Amino acid sequence: MNKLKLAIGLLSMACTGLANAAQEDAPAPAHVGPAVQAEPAAPVRTRTPRVATRMRIIDDAHVDVRFFRKQACYSGTGVVASKAGGLPAIFRRKKVVSIGIPVTPAVEAMKERSGFMSNAFYREYALAPGEPVVIQAGYLSGAAHMPYVCRFPAVTFVPDKGSDYEVETRVGEQSCHLLVGRIVTSEGKVNVVPVALTTTSECAQGE
Repeated sequence: MNKLKLAIGLLSMACTGLANAAQEDAPAPAHVGPAVQAEPAAPVRTRTPRVATRMRIIDDAHVDVRFFRKQACYSGTGVVASKAGGLPAIFRRKKVVSIGIPVTPAVEAMKERSGFMSNAFYREYALAPGEPVVIQAGYLSGAAHMPYVCRFPAVTFVPDKGSDYEVETRVGEQSCHLLVGRIVTSEGKVNVVPVALTTTSECAQGE
């Protein structure tokens, strides 16, 4: 009986030793750190289409050019873009005012002819998209002995949202012309497409 108890005790001690050895040989558990959060995706930038409507008026200080916002007929003085003043206007320097309208062939030609006697210039303005605008112009020569007066017919059109426009004045021997076009950029080239114009007149009283 004593021998049996001794054998059982030895067997128990052996099992305990094997268990401790197994625990010592087992690899240490890997260190688990805090969960790594994925970086948020970069926001997608979308180009917001330009909604401003702009107009450039090119002149050489010989022509009186004015326009009227949000009107289909004209009344009052409007916005004076260029004021003719006879001979002194030839020597009066005009300042170019730009708000970012693309350069067109007409502007390039203006730069080439802007010599001492030319005084060509242009100014750019913001318009209300979808609202009519009236353009009125008139020419007065600087010759006191034979003044030449030419009144352009007042015209109106409705500018589109986000479009740019260009206005030119042409003075001939027997007539004056007002050219209005929409500026279009395609494949890196800038062109001016004529705009349909409607002849208008002075507003009736009460309009």
